[in-house]
Amino acid sequence: MTPTVYAHVTLIQPHAQVQNDLPIRMYGVVPIHIEDEKTRLHPKINMPPELKPEETFALKVSEENGKAMAY
Repeated sequence: MTPTVYAHVTLIQPHAQVQNDLPIRMYGVVPIHIEDEKTRLHPKINMPPELKPEETFALKVSEENGKAMAY
């Protein structure tokens, strides 16, 4: 898991400004995603190409690069 940082920005213009027609108050929240490529998992599912009703089948889940993962 990697953290996500949120930037909360508020812009308040002087009440007597007449040079633009923007609102007096503007605000927003923007997520800044942080990702470490070393922590990304690439799961691989090995199963039959076709499944039939009421039939049992085998399913294997593994990680493409051999990293440990829980599923």
